[in-house]
Amino acid sequence: SEALTSRNQEVYRLEEVIKSLERKNAKILEDRDSIEKLAEEAISVKEASENEIQSILGELSTSVRNYEELKISTSALILKLENETVRLKNKYTEDFDGATRKMSKLTEEVERLSKKNIEKDNECRILSTKINSNVARQADVEQLFETIKGDSIMI
Repeated sequence: SEALTSRNQEVYRLEEVIKSLERKNAKILEDRDSIEKLAEEAISVKEASENEIQSILGELSTSVRNYEELKISTSALILKLENETVRLKNKYTEDFDGATRKMSKLTEEVERLSKKNIEKDNECRILSTKINSNVARQADVEQLFETIKGDSIMI
């Protein structure tokens, strides 16, 4: 009977161990299910993150391409503006130089005409003096003619 009691106690203890193991197994299974759910969520989050990262990388790539195109366009525009500035500067320099040459020629022409004007003015004064002298002589001649005419009538 003692052996039976000892055996019963051993069976009871083994049953308790089995129950404990079953509880632990149930807990392990429950934990495994939780871990699987967490793993699925992690995979889902990872996939969503990867998709979002790919989307961001695509947008970034597009932005970089747009920036490069804008940079090229801006460089081309700056070069065009620089060329146009040089062209206009050269054109206005040529125009200014041409205008300066024309002004110089006109100044020379004005000086030449001014000298000619002074010469003509002097000639006019000389002629005016001669005319006044001739008018005075003519008056003298007319006076003399009148005197001669008067003398001849008296004779």
